[in-house]
Amino acid sequence: MDMPEDVRDTFGYALHLAQIGDKHPKPDMDRIRERLKWAEQHAKGVIE
Repeated sequence: MDMPEDVRDTFGYALHLAQIGDKHPKPDMDRIRERLKWAEQHAKGVIE
């Protein structure tokens, strides 16, 4: 799936934290959820 660079960066950072067993600060999780929602809508063609 093609995602904007900032979304890929956030996913990559979240994955890194998960792999090293660290927890995500709440502001990071809020941003991840917001961007995931946007990416899902984009993938469905709801938004461009």
